[in-house]
Amino acid sequence: MEVEWRKADATVHLYQDGESRAEEQDEDYQDRAHFFTDQIQHGNFSLRLDDLRAEDEGEYTCTVYSQQDSVFSAWTQLELRLLVWIIVE
Repeated sequence: MEVEWRKADATVHLYQDGESRAEEQDEDYQDRAHFFTDQIQHGNFSLRLDDLRAEDEGEYTCTVYSQQDSVFSAWTQLELRLLVWIIVE
């Protein structure tokens, strides 16, 4: 089984042959994109991005492959919002 997260032409994260393939990640996502490998058996292919940047905003696609064939594909939109905290004393 292979799970691939992409944003446009960039590989955000690749899980293949039972392990994450950091060497296949686009340089912009090195050490920032994490896959919850312990959740795969439950059908959870979630991705976590650390140290968010403005350029991370956009559409991401997750595709699951089995023996070279796409068996599942989904997309999500990442929208960044600035949260403003007001402290009243």
